[in-house]
Amino acid sequence: KIESYDHNTKAINPQMVESINNMKTTWKAAVSPKFANATVADVKKLLGTIMPGEEGYQAPEQEKTVFSTPNSAVPETFDVRTAWPE
Repeated sequence: KIESYDHNTKAINPQMVESINNMKTTWKAAVSPKFANATVADVKKLLGTIMPGEEGYQAPEQEKTVFSTPNSAVPETFDVRTAWPE
């Protein structure tokens, strides 16, 4: 659920990155340019944490395939081995 304050809260801040890097682990934290100006609300939308029925939920677009070939043009059977033997 996106809270009202999520729109004004930065998802990543320099202090968090510095704190992580001060732990001296085997990897180094950094701010990705993609998330440099992102808010918590932006990240929640990307991660799918807004569930159906909650405010701000956007259903994914349904992919739709439109075929323009009439059914009569579709063969009853098709075997690629005999259609293209080479």
